[in-house]
Amino acid sequence: MVRKNFLNNILFLLLVINAFDGFSQEIIRKSYFFEKNLNYESFPEDSPGSRIISTLASNNITALYWVSINVQADLLVQLNKAEFGQLSANIILHGFQLDGETFFRDFAIDSLLMPDLIEGNLNIYYRNKLLVTQPWLLAVRTGHIRMFVPDTVHFNEKKLRIELEVNRFNYSNDRLKAFKQTTNLINTYYAFSTVLDEMLEYYQKNGLNHDQNPAYLYIAWEEIQRVNNYVYKYQFFNHLNLDTNDPAGFISYYDKSIRLQRRANTLKSWINRKSAISIIEEKQAFCQGFANLSKKYLDLAGNHQPYIAAGFSEVARICSNEQVKDMLLEAGNVFDVFNKVDSVNTVQTIYNHFVELAAGTMANQRYVVTLDLLYNANLMTEWFESVDRSEKYDRIYVNAIDGLMSAYLKVATMAYRSETFYMAEIYYQKAMDVYELHSGNLRGTKLASDAFLAFIEQQTELSYKMIEDEEYFKAIILLNKAQEISEAQQILQNKSRIDSAYRLSYVGIYDKKLDSIQQLLDNHQPDEALLAMAKTSAFSKQKNQYLQNVNQLHFTVLAQALFDNYYRQGETLMKGKNADKALFAFLKAKTINEKYMDQPDEQLDSLIYNATVPVILDIVEKAEFEVWANRMQNAQNLLDEATEIQTKYQQQNNEVVIAAINGLSIKIKNRHCTNLSYHCFEIEKKADNRIASKKYVEAEDLLITGKRIISENPDCNIRSEKINSLYSQNEDVFEYYAYAEKISNNLKSQNYQTVVVDLIALNEMYHSGNIKRFSIEEPDIYRFIKSRRNVDLTFAASEYLTETGSNKEAFKYLELLKQLNVQARETKVLQQSIGKGLISNNTPVDRWNKELMKAIDGTDKWYKYLKKSYQNKSGKFLNIFTKK
Repeated sequence: MVRKNFLNNILFLLLVINAFDGFSQEIIRKSYFFEKNLNYESFPEDSPGSRIISTLASNNITALYWVSINVQADLLVQLNKAEFGQLSANIILHGFQLDGETFFRDFAIDSLLMPDLIEGNLNIYYRNKLLVTQPWLLAVRTGHIRMFVPDTVHFNEKKLRIELEVNRFNYSNDRLKAFKQTTNLINTYYAFSTVLDEMLEYYQKNGLNHDQNPAYLYIAWEEIQRVNNYVYKYQFFNHLNLDTNDPAGFISYYDKSIRLQRRANTLKSWINRKSAISIIEEKQAFCQGFANLSKKYLDLAGNHQPYIAAGFSEVARICSNEQVKDMLLEAGNVFDVFNKVDSVNTVQTIYNHFVELAAGTMANQRYVVTLDLLYNANLMTEWFESVDRSEKYDRIYVNAIDGLMSAYLKVATMAYRSETFYMAEIYYQKAMDVYELHSGNLRGTKLASDAFLAFIEQQTELSYKMIEDEEYFKAIILLNKAQEISEAQQILQNKSRIDSAYRLSYVGIYDKKLDSIQQLLDNHQPDEALLAMAKTSAFSKQKNQYLQNVNQLHFTVLAQALFDNYYRQGETLMKGKNADKALFAFLKAKTINEKYMDQPDEQLDSLIYNATVPVILDIVEKAEFEVWANRMQNAQNLLDEATEIQTKYQQQNNEVVIAAINGLSIKIKNRHCTNLSYHCFEIEKKADNRIASKKYVEAEDLLITGKRIISENPDCNIRSEKINSLYSQNEDVFEYYAYAEKISNNLKSQNYQTVVVDLIALNEMYHSGNIKRFSIEEPDIYRFIKSRRNVDLTFAASEYLTETGSNKEAFKYLELLKQLNVQARETKVLQQSIGKGLISNNTPVDRWNKELMKAIDGTDKWYKYLKKSYQNKSGKFLNIFTKK
């Protein structure tokens, strides 16, 4: 079925896709309409898809196999061919629609049920014969996939035909997570709608006014604000669009509840303004009623389906906020006026009531309810320092945790027996989660000797079931956790039963390892069997406390079989004159004998002895070839290997071996010295060339390398005359260039004062070392600094010359600063120093250049500080200048 509107809508998209296909040519375009029903069997077990379908069925009260989601969409396929014959295909999704079970209770959740991926095949036929089947995977969110068909095919395009298959749909874990979040929120919406309804009905029946006693009014305030606080936490208005769809009438209930809360606030304030209440019965009514409020909601939870009951159970817990704490303080101020009559204060009394209620629910094995009540009791101890935590609380708390963990573990054991392993894992993890959640609260608690015994026994029982099924590693994980809990809480338990389970598990693992060695031997994989044997032996030593009495006969038999295998292999190789391979086979046999059998075998030692000499000679021969090929590192490695074998197998006195190894050592040494001599000769030539090219730094590096080689290898007697002569003849220029390099480095690091000093020293070195004889031009400091056009360097030069009394020279650099557009005020101190210096040095006027004359007579305003300094220093200057 081709839909006209579908083709119109995606025409532009095809044009864009084709633009990115380079020089491809469309050869086929075809549209498909598909429709598919997705049900529980459409997805693998425990996949996101199957879990979504299962959740829909259970919450919509529908049989699992009746739940179905209908999917409809159009797919357009475009087959293209590139210039070089490569096929590519574009698949475009359009008009995706869902119907069927697309509601969760009374809320539409179409967007959450949209599959993430579509899988299928693209079949390409040539002359009605299947040419290619190309799998494809399309993300529904993007709605487009482009793929290349493997292997370029050349064909008559008119004979091509395509078919598109849609095989399956997949949901991602992220989709499942979003689905769960929304469906949980919907269930919570119904839960709190029911909570609000029943609370409002209660107060409509029982009233809320000034005539009622303070205990009743305080408890009413607590109940109403607690419910409203929990409701507010979920922000149903923001997430469920209740303005357009409010099937449970939540908005109406919540508005009434807010009005009721305002009424309760007013009445609570009125209580606080009244005189103190001296009736002990009123205090007891408040304390018992405050605790019974939680019990009330826990009992109400039992009247509803689980998803509704969750809301009532949540309200059973006190909201941990300052408002509630403040209310309890207010109530305490009211009820505790006459403590002499009733010495137990209000908050301690409330704590005691929660503990007593928990004792009652614990007696009925209602572990979750018990923990909720104990949570409230613990909140009293956290809020109020005056509340003492009782031993009874600790005992009930530990037993409740133990009972809940044991209950989960019983379910896990039953699931394991029925081979529902996924369910077994879920409930085992639930038990562990309970322990992790509460274990921190047990620190410092004095536990009874039988605490957690039920759980540890259940844990041990489940481990025995796993041992029966040869799931030894899983059994050990359970036993480790039981042991961890036992040690952490210092619990006395039946250690022998756990130790027995450990032993059975480790013996089972050990036997499986032996079976794997046997299988490797049967499959003719001796090297893998040898490695497995080493690991098995290490495992046996590591778990010796559980395996020390295990019969080792099976292991010994396997070791003997592996020994025989390598022994026969070595003999066969010796007969075939493969001494090197034979030796390695014998060595493996010897290793097995020494590690696992401990039976001296003189014949094996003799075979190893006889195999060693040809192996060493073969290694020496290979090394000599490496020497000839000038691969000296390879030759040295082989020499080391031959020497190691000689020592390991006690061939130090074998004359044939000694002669071969010594001869190889001499050849390596001679070739090494020859190489070094040639290398030094090459160094001489290169250094001579570099000197001729005035590349003195490179020449010096080469000559230093040559001198080092000669000094480090005195046995080679390498001629050193030429290298030493070249170095001594050019030592002055080497030093000169090294100093110049130092100046360059200081210049890079902006150490300008040092640069100026070093430039002057370099000039002196030029003359003292007679560098002119190397046809090197004398360094011109002024020209060098001028060429750098560096303000800081120029400043440094002028300042240094001023300090050393060379003021006329210093003025030349001041002149450079002017040329570099430095502001006159920035040179004020420098100008003043030069002006003073010119007078103090009695520099003759007739030796000043024109620029300096202009500076002194004021013609150039830039030098105003110099002029002023000069005049201040010498009041007669103008007369002298005039006479001149």
